[in-house]
Amino acid sequence: MSLFQSIKNIFIAGPPRSGKSTLLMSILEDLQKDKIRISGIICPEIRVSGKRWGFKVKVYPEGPEEILASVEIQSPYRVSKYGVNIEGFERIVENYLMKMLKDPNVQVLLIDEIGKMELLSKKFRSFVEEALNSPKLVVGVLGYVDDPLVLSIRRRKDTVVYTITYQSSEIQRKEIRRKILEDINTYILAMSTGCI
Repeated sequence: MSLFQSIKNIFIAGPPRSGKSTLLMSILEDLQKDKIRISGIICPEIRVSGKRWGFKVKVYPEGPEEILASVEIQSPYRVSKYGVNIEGFERIVENYLMKMLKDPNVQVLLIDEIGKMELLSKKFRSFVEEALNSPKLVVGVLGYVDDPLVLSIRRRKDTVVYTITYQSSEIQRKEIRRKILEDINTYILAMSTGCI
């Protein structure tokens, strides 16, 4: 296995609200400045009257969105107080994510995030496995989830997981950011020059 293959999948892990997605979005801003073509999903929270009401899943950068979960959704699929909209989420997976795997214009697949809610979907699990095994560079957020798929991702030789905590300093976060950008640019350069 080459050095490039060993860093094909790049994730940021950490506890809830430790700044994983914030760090990832700052990395995406730099990649966009470098004209690197990124597509995937983000799952930002939805707040109503200052309180967390739920989450949406949005096709990045400017695609459609669905409600992923909310306190008002009645569903057999639940995480804490949130009902999960599996049907809506799987529409995004089928109509957009799966197509990105075959799209030659997509250089980086974005997955924010692989967490409890998303892993309730069998179709999403299949997408993640295909993405990890594809030639495409995968960048995303890995939730603190005791799940066989997450554990297998952490064990992969072609994957690196950078962990942040509530105590991680700004200097540590900047260093992780630098390393991730370096990993991404190295892999993309290797692909463009036929080294992979």
